[in-house]
Amino acid sequence: KSNLGPIMAKHGFEFQKRTSSNVGAGIGQSLHQAASQHLQAKLDGYGGVNLEQVAVTDFNKAVGAGDIVFDDGKRPVTANQETAVIQIKRMAPVLHAHLDTLKPKRLEFSLSVRPDPLKAYLVTGHPDFLGVEEDLRDYKFGGKLGQYEAQVGMYSLSIKSAGGDVKSLFVDWL
Repeated sequence: KSNLGPIMAKHGFEFQKRTSSNVGAGIGQSLHQAASQHLQAKLDGYGGVNLEQVAVTDFNKAVGAGDIVFDDGKRPVTANQETAVIQIKRMAPVLHAHLDTLKPKRLEFSLSVRPDPLKAYLVTGHPDFLGVEEDLRDYKFGGKLGQYEAQVGMYSLSIKSAGGDVKSLFVDWL
């Protein structure tokens, strides 16, 4: 458990509990969770998991906890749980086919680098995947792909500064 809350409160800041996520983020998080479990099972020699089942279960759990806000307005893309589950089921086989081509070495790991030992700041990150072929990957889900080159580039520099090697960078977007 973090002790950051009391430290920040001492300096006049207050953490607010995040109570919900946009449905698109919830779908993405559920697929990400399923991808992580699938690749970890591969890494452990078990062959994988039922990606669709893991993603749908994770999403339904988030809905049940009240953590998902569905689209509304004039043109809702995902207005309800049924539509979201259909979307997950459409994306899961594509994700599964892609993940089965990958050879994981490390998954979901933390990085931290102090670029200048004389400065009191730390650069941190959390890559999704480092493969046996030194391929670094970060998974993104959604209707539009944003600009993530700096993020994966920083992951690569952090790994290299710790003596590791990265030969290629990927943002896997579904």
